[in-house]
Amino acid sequence: GFEVWFQPVRCLSTGEFCSMEALIRLREPDGNYISPGEFIPLAEQNGQISAITWFVLKEVCRILKSVPELENVNVSINLPMTQLLENGFVPRFISIVNQAGVRHRQICIEFTERAILENFQQTQHIMQQLAQEGFRFYLDDFGTGYSNFNCLLQLPFQIIKLDACLMHMEKNGLPDYTMVRTLTKLFHDMNLVVIAEGAETEEEVAMLQVQGVDR
Repeated sequence: GFEVWFQPVRCLSTGEFCSMEALIRLREPDGNYISPGEFIPLAEQNGQISAITWFVLKEVCRILKSVPELENVNVSINLPMTQLLENGFVPRFISIVNQAGVRHRQICIEFTERAILENFQQTQHIMQQLAQEGFRFYLDDFGTGYSNFNCLLQLPFQIIKLDACLMHMEKNGLPDYTMVRTLTKLFHDMNLVVIAEGAETEEEVAMLQVQGVDR
Protein backbone atom coordinates (compact mmCIF):
# COMPACT_ATOMS: atom_id res chain seq x y z
CA GLY A 1 0.00 0.00 0.00
CA PHE A 2 2.99 2.37 0.11
CA GLU A 3 3.21 5.04 -2.58
CA VAL A 4 5.72 7.78 -3.28
CA TRP A 5 4.21 11.18 -3.97
CA PHE A 6 6.07 14.33 -4.96
CA GLN A 7 5.80 17.87 -3.61
CA PRO A 8 6.85 20.35 -6.32
CA VAL A 9 9.28 23.16 -5.53
CA ARG A 10 8.99 26.35 -7.57
CA CYS A 11 11.81 28.74 -8.45
CA LEU A 12 10.53 32.22 -7.57
CA SER A 13 12.81 34.06 -10.01
CA THR A 14 11.35 32.23 -13.04
CA GLY A 15 8.05 30.87 -11.72
CA GLU A 16 9.03 27.44 -13.03
CA PHE A 17 9.01 24.07 -11.32
CA CYS A 18 12.63 23.21 -10.44
CA SER A 19 12.75 20.27 -8.02
CA MET A 20 10.66 17.89 -5.91
CA GLU A 21 10.46 16.44 -2.42
CA ALA A 22 9.60 12.75 -2.15
CA LEU A 23 6.82 11.93 0.32
CA ILE A 24 5.61 8.51 1.47
CA ARG A 25 1.88 7.70 1.57
CA LEU A 26 0.05 4.56 2.69
CA ARG A 27 -3.18 3.52 0.99
CA GLU A 28 -5.59 1.05 2.53
CA PRO A 29 -7.36 -1.60 0.41
CA ASP A 30 -10.55 0.53 0.43
CA GLY A 31 -8.64 3.40 -1.19
CA ASN A 32 -8.44 5.62 1.89
CA TYR A 33 -5.07 7.00 2.97
CA ILE A 34 -3.48 6.70 6.40
CA SER A 35 -1.71 9.86 7.55
CA PRO A 36 2.11 9.66 7.77
CA GLY A 37 1.64 11.18 11.22
CA GLU A 38 0.12 7.84 12.20
CA PHE A 39 2.24 5.22 10.43
CA ILE A 40 5.71 6.85 10.57
CA PRO A 41 5.91 6.83 14.42
CA LEU A 42 4.76 3.19 14.40
CA ALA A 43 7.39 2.31 11.78
CA GLU A 44 10.05 3.98 13.92
CA GLN A 45 8.94 2.04 16.99
CA ASN A 46 8.89 -1.38 15.34
CA GLY A 47 12.07 -0.97 13.30
CA GLN A 48 10.45 -0.70 9.87
CA ILE A 49 11.40 2.91 9.09
CA SER A 50 14.64 1.87 7.42
CA ALA A 51 12.85 -0.49 5.03
CA ILE A 52 10.39 2.26 4.12
CA THR A 53 13.18 4.73 3.36
CA TRP A 54 15.01 2.25 1.12
CA PHE A 55 11.71 1.71 -0.71
CA VAL A 56 11.38 5.48 -1.23
CA LEU A 57 14.93 5.78 -2.57
CA LYS A 58 14.46 2.90 -5.02
CA GLU A 59 11.10 4.24 -6.20
CA VAL A 60 12.51 7.76 -6.65
CA CYS A 61 15.39 6.39 -8.72
CA ARG A 62 13.02 4.27 -10.82
CA ILE A 63 10.79 7.24 -11.59
CA LEU A 64 13.68 9.59 -12.35
CA LYS A 65 15.07 7.07 -14.81
CA SER A 66 11.76 6.18 -16.47
CA VAL A 67 10.41 9.72 -17.03
CA PRO A 68 12.52 11.61 -19.63
CA GLU A 69 11.12 14.99 -18.55
CA LEU A 70 12.76 14.53 -15.13
CA GLU A 71 16.26 14.12 -16.53
CA ASN A 72 17.53 17.33 -14.92
CA VAL A 73 15.21 17.44 -11.89
CA ASN A 74 16.51 17.02 -8.34
CA VAL A 75 14.55 15.06 -5.74
CA SER A 76 15.03 15.37 -1.98
CA ILE A 77 14.43 12.45 0.37
CA ASN A 78 13.83 12.65 4.13
CA LEU A 79 16.33 10.41 5.88
CA PRO A 80 16.02 9.22 9.50
CA MET A 81 19.24 9.75 11.44
CA THR A 82 19.13 6.18 12.75
CA GLN A 83 19.39 4.94 9.18
CA LEU A 84 22.25 7.27 8.25
CA LEU A 85 24.25 5.82 11.16
CA GLU A 86 23.64 2.18 10.19
CA ASN A 87 26.70 0.11 9.29
CA GLY A 88 27.14 -0.02 5.53
CA PHE A 89 24.71 2.82 4.83
CA VAL A 90 26.96 4.80 2.48
CA PRO A 91 27.91 1.97 0.07
CA ARG A 92 24.31 0.68 -0.02
CA PHE A 93 22.94 4.16 -0.76
CA ILE A 94 25.45 4.70 -3.56
CA SER A 95 24.84 1.23 -4.97
CA ILE A 96 21.07 1.74 -5.28
CA VAL A 97 21.50 5.02 -7.12
CA ASN A 98 24.20 3.62 -9.40
CA GLN A 99 22.19 0.51 -10.26
CA ALA A 100 19.29 2.72 -11.34
CA GLY A 101 21.60 4.79 -13.53
CA VAL A 102 20.63 8.05 -11.81
CA ARG A 103 23.17 10.88 -11.48
CA HIS A 104 24.24 11.51 -7.90
CA ARG A 105 23.53 15.23 -8.09
CA GLN A 106 19.83 14.49 -8.66
CA ILE A 107 19.47 12.92 -5.21
CA CYS A 108 19.32 15.27 -2.22
CA ILE A 109 19.09 14.19 1.41
CA GLU A 110 17.06 16.08 4.02
CA PHE A 111 17.81 16.17 7.75
CA THR A 112 16.42 18.12 10.67
CA GLU A 113 18.75 20.09 12.95
CA ARG A 114 17.71 18.24 16.07
CA ALA A 115 18.73 14.87 14.64
CA ILE A 116 22.09 16.22 13.50
CA LEU A 117 23.03 17.84 16.80
CA GLU A 118 22.42 14.60 18.67
CA ASN A 119 24.99 12.75 16.51
CA PHE A 120 27.14 15.55 15.14
CA GLN A 121 30.57 13.99 14.58
CA GLN A 122 29.26 10.79 12.99
CA THR A 123 26.86 12.76 10.83
CA GLN A 124 29.58 15.12 9.69
CA HIS A 125 31.82 12.23 8.61
CA ILE A 126 29.07 10.46 6.64
CA MET A 127 27.85 13.66 5.01
CA GLN A 128 31.38 14.44 3.85
CA GLN A 129 31.63 10.99 2.26
CA LEU A 130 28.37 11.44 0.39
CA ALA A 131 29.19 15.03 -0.61
CA GLN A 132 32.41 13.81 -2.21
CA GLU A 133 30.25 11.45 -4.30
CA GLY A 134 28.15 14.39 -5.54
CA PHE A 135 25.06 14.01 -3.35
CA ARG A 136 23.59 17.20 -1.91
CA PHE A 137 21.97 18.09 1.40
CA TYR A 138 18.98 20.11 2.62
CA LEU A 139 18.56 21.30 6.19
CA ASP A 140 14.86 20.81 6.92
CA ASP A 141 12.49 22.68 9.26
CA PHE A 142 14.85 25.55 10.11
CA GLY A 143 13.29 27.82 12.71
CA THR A 144 11.54 25.23 14.86
CA GLY A 145 13.64 25.85 17.96
CA TYR A 146 16.91 24.01 17.44
CA SER A 147 18.71 26.55 15.24
CA ASN A 148 22.49 26.29 15.42
CA PHE A 149 24.53 28.33 12.96
CA ASN A 150 27.76 26.64 13.97
CA CYS A 151 26.22 23.41 12.70
CA LEU A 152 25.51 25.00 9.33
CA LEU A 153 29.07 26.26 8.93
CA GLN A 154 30.62 22.85 9.59
CA LEU A 155 28.38 20.67 7.42
CA PRO A 156 28.09 20.54 3.61
CA PHE A 157 24.55 21.90 3.21
CA GLN A 158 23.52 23.61 -0.03
CA ILE A 159 19.89 24.42 0.77
CA ILE A 160 18.02 25.60 3.87
CA LYS A 161 14.28 25.00 4.19
CA LEU A 162 12.52 27.55 6.37
CA ASP A 163 9.79 25.93 8.43
CA ALA A 164 6.21 26.87 7.61
CA CYS A 165 5.81 28.38 11.10
CA LEU A 166 7.94 31.34 9.98
CA MET A 167 5.45 31.97 7.19
CA HIS A 168 2.62 32.48 9.65
CA MET A 169 4.21 34.76 12.22
CA GLU A 170 2.14 37.86 13.01
CA LYS A 171 2.76 41.30 14.49
CA ASN A 172 -0.21 43.34 15.66
CA GLY A 173 -2.51 40.80 14.03
CA LEU A 174 -0.90 41.12 10.57
CA PRO A 175 1.45 38.78 8.68
CA ASP A 176 5.09 39.54 9.56
CA TYR A 177 7.84 38.31 7.26
CA THR A 178 10.68 40.01 9.16
CA MET A 179 12.25 36.70 10.25
CA VAL A 180 11.97 35.23 6.76
CA ARG A 181 13.66 38.29 5.26
CA THR A 182 16.42 38.38 7.88
CA LEU A 183 17.24 34.68 7.64
CA THR A 184 17.15 34.73 3.85
CA LYS A 185 19.70 37.57 3.74
CA LEU A 186 21.93 35.75 6.22
CA PHE A 187 21.81 32.46 4.34
CA HIS A 188 22.50 34.17 1.02
CA ASP A 189 25.61 35.68 2.60
CA MET A 190 26.60 32.08 3.44
CA ASN A 191 26.05 31.06 -0.23
CA LEU A 192 23.03 28.91 0.66
CA VAL A 193 19.78 28.56 -1.27
CA VAL A 194 16.56 29.24 0.70
CA ILE A 195 13.29 27.33 0.31
CA ALA A 196 10.20 28.49 2.21
CA GLU A 197 7.70 25.81 3.15
CA GLY A 198 4.00 26.40 3.67
CA ALA A 199 3.16 28.79 0.83
CA GLU A 200 -0.44 27.96 -0.06
CA THR A 201 -1.64 31.04 -1.94
CA GLU A 202 -0.38 33.30 -4.72
CA GLU A 203 -0.32 36.18 -2.23
CA GLU A 204 2.00 34.27 0.08
CA VAL A 205 4.25 33.33 -2.82
CA ALA A 206 4.44 36.97 -3.90
CA MET A 207 5.38 38.04 -0.37
CA LEU A 208 8.13 35.44 -0.22
CA GLN A 209 9.53 36.72 -3.48
CA VAL A 210 9.68 40.22 -2.02
CA GLN A 211 11.67 38.85 0.95
CA GLY A 212 14.28 37.42 -1.45
CA VAL A 213 13.43 33.74 -0.94
CA ASP A 214 14.75 31.56 -3.79
CA ARG A 215 12.13 28.80 -3.92
